[in-house]
Amino acid sequence: MRFLTAGGLGDAVISYGKVCFDKNAHLIHVHRNGILTKEIDEFYAYQNLSHEVIVADFDWGENNKNKWDKELAPYWHGKEDGLEINPFPKLNYKKVDVDIVLSPFAGQRRNRIMDIGELEKLIEGIGNRKITYIGSGRKVDDLDDIIKRSNGVNLISQTSLTEAVDIICSTNSIIAPEGFVIYMGGIARRKTFAYNHNITAIHDRGHPDWKIKIFDNLSELIKLI
Repeated sequence: MRFLTAGGLGDAVISYGKVCFDKNAHLIHVHRNGILTKEIDEFYAYQNLSHEVIVADFDWGENNKNKWDKELAPYWHGKEDGLEINPFPKLNYKKVDVDIVLSPFAGQRRNRIMDIGELEKLIEGIGNRKITYIGSGRKVDDLDDIIKRSNGVNLISQTSLTEAVDIICSTNSIIAPEGFVIYMGGIARRKTFAYNHNITAIHDRGHPDWKIKIFDNLSELIKLI
């Protein structure tokens, strides 16, 4: 069956979870601005899912109904499309050595970012535990300085999408704003903490079995991670 979806990397995770039951599935992913086309393609390819990524406006599906059979809704439940996400499908990844993963920002324009002052308190509170920082597309000088002073590994803008998947699927705890890292962590059964930037989206997209914990301040996590 040919499935249609749209959006960014977070949507790709949800879509994969919805169609992975069908060995003959072919997923068409419409990405409007093309910013994450390469990463979306890499994600599906890493999970061995037949797919194509098309850069076009979201009305592409309406104008090309002969090219797809079923449109996916970007939610874990099946209220709109009749397909509930498999919360824990088989995932392809390579095990790597990481403890805590923190992605300080999210969104295609990296417009959701954590408070730098809170991050300093978190680093102080967790002692010698090592944080691996991931993300892409944004440079924050204050953040660079904090990572250099802490027991951290700075991989921001230094990983491929497949490497990021390996890191997320291997970690003990994940901290990030709402977005790809949170949903990837959930579907990989990781302990996942989401910043409270977009609670409605987390409830609609994050399967209840993922048990994503929403926090208001990073200091709340010192004893939880």
